[in-house]
Formats: sequence, structure tokens, C-alpha cells
Amino acid sequence: MENLKMDVDVFLREHDKLMGFLRGVPRLMELRESVREKMSPTPRKALYREHSVTVYRYDRETPATLETPILIIPSLVNKACIMDLLEGESFIAGMLERGAQVYLLEWGEPNLGQQRYSLQFYLKNYIGRAIRRILKDSGASGVTLAGYCLGGTMSLLYAALDVEDQVKNLVTMVTPAGFEDRGMLSWWARREHFNVDSVVNAFGNIPAQFFSSVFPWIVPTSSFKKIRTIYEKHDDDEFLTSFLALDLWITENVPFPGQVYREVITKGYQENTLVKSRKWQLDDRMADLEDIQIPVLNVTAKYDHVSPVESCDVLTELVGSLNCTSLVYETGHLGPALGRDKLGVHTDLYWDDIQAWLKDHD
Repeated sequence: MENLKMDVDVFLREHDKLMGFLRGVPRLMELRESVREKMSPTPRKALYREHSVTVYRYDRETPATLETPILIIPSLVNKACIMDLLEGESFIAGMLERGAQVYLLEWGEPNLGQQRYSLQFYLKNYIGRAIRRILKDSGASGVTLAGYCLGGTMSLLYAALDVEDQVKNLVTMVTPAGFEDRGMLSWWARREHFNVDSVVNAFGNIPAQFFSSVFPWIVPTSSFKKIRTIYEKHDDDEFLTSFLALDLWITENVPFPGQVYREVITKGYQENTLVKSRKWQLDDRMADLEDIQIPVLNVTAKYDHVSPVESCDVLTELVGSLNCTSLVYETGHLGPALGRDKLGVHTDLYWDDIQAWLKDHD
């Protein structure tokens, strides 16, 4: 009888918890929309716009103590707000606090015309022009390129093409350089599994829904874990603010420019050209990693399920270990952007280390 009473008590507690959760669903929906207004909190001004692309300069209250400004290049597939998600979870704010003048290239949603633009066009025109505007705005002689995920790969290729020596330092964060790895993205994108020409020819720019429906399957249990987490934490607004902001970023992708997507899949995932030759053929230019003579900081995450650590670590070998400092952290793919460790606890370690490296190479 005592065990039966215990079972009844457990049932009643879970029943009350479930009823409380169901009654709170409308409030959760309101909270989700209110969280959206808290995202990208760091004040900024648009410096330059072209097509879908905008370059922002972030406000500083005091003069920068690092002479070389930072230009952040995010990935093309997600919104750039991951670099400035919320107060206390912002790589951009972290770098401002550590003395940098920070700029961000935000890719935006590509228009129909941009589906034909090549990777070389994106590098030469969008990143190249952004750098020239920043140099004019800041009065600096060069910039530090800080690329995140695929934005890091693009920054790496741009640095290899930088004949004007406008890039003084390169920081790559969770950046794939080798594309044949244990990750699901690598397996899916193999030539025998994926006809990228058919996809690009059908869609032009790859729709955001394509990625929103595919990416959750990188970790098949993620959807169930999300539901369980919301159920367990539905009355903890402080936790939910951070959780929902990240969920908004994960679920609200942006279209990927078609021709660039074709080249990334073909040259990267299907040919693994950087690992095999240290080169990447563009339209009429060859990006040769042997031409990179500037200091490189390669930041990788041990528990990265998007860009597995081995696909990022190889970058150090490709650019030469004498030029490259490699830092591996006990965190996941988003840890360096949010300042979180593998348990989701805030840490200053990554940003402090990056600032120290920037100071040494300023």
C-alpha cells in the first residue's frame, strides 16, 4: 500500500506539472516573441550596404585600445545575430569590452540576382569592399578578419587572395578546412548522395526551409530534447530567454546564394580541395594557402557536431604551424560565439584568449 501511495503522489505531481505547462503555453509564445526584441542588443550603425549585404560598425563609449579593427564574417546559412545574441552572450560585446573596434558583415537574404554570383564575387566584392570602407572609416592600415564557421572558410580564402596586404591577422572560429570527416553534413554531401547541380538548378538560391528541415537531423534527438527542456523549464523565464533566443536563431535560417552553395559543396565537401592541394580554384583566381603569411588563430571546439574538431584542426597544418596558433576548447559549435562551456555555463576564457592573441599581434 505504501508503494501504491508513492506512485499516486508521483502521478499527481506530474499531472499538476503537465497542467501548469499546458496553461502556460500561450505565455511561452508571448515570451518567445518578446525575446526576439532582446536579440542583437549591442548598439550599431550601418556603414555600408550593397544588395543584401550590410556592414555595421558597433558603438564604443571609449577609444579602442587595439589598433587593428575586427571585421566579423559570419556563415551564409544562419543569421549573423549569433555573434550578438543577448546581453552577456555576445562575442561582439565581449570584443568591445576588451578594447577592439568591431565591424560585422551581415549577409542578409540574397535576392534573385545574387543566385548567379560566384564565390569569387562574394570574396572580392562584398568582403573586399567592406574592408576598404572599414579602413576609410577607422583610419587603420589593415583589419583582423574573424570568420565564424563557413564565414571562417571564406575569410581563409580571402586572406589567400589578399594581394594588397589589407588583412593583418586572421581568426578562424569552428571553421571547416577539411570537409571529409565523421560529421553528418560530410556524409550527406558526398557526390554519390547529393546532386548539388540539380538542387541549385531547381531552386536558384537555396531556401531557408531546406536547412530548417535538414539541420535538426544532424542530431536526431535534438527535437525531443528541446520539447523536454521546455517542459522541465517552462516556469524559469531567465533560462527560457536564453533558450528561446538560441532556438529562434537555429530555426530561422536565411536562403543560401545558389552559385556559392554549388561551389562550397563541390570544392569543399565533394572534392575536399584544400586538404588535397592547399588550393581552391575560383573563377579566374587561385586561392593558395601557401600565400598566407599573416598570423592565424584557429579556435576549435572539442564537442562540435557541425564542424567536427578534426575538420577544423587540419587548418593549422594547411597554413603552416609557424604562422598558426591553435586553441581547442571543451565546448560545442556555438561556445566561442556565446561564451559558454560544454555545460552551457558562461565563461570568459575564449574571449580573453582571443583578446590576448590580438594584443600580441596588434
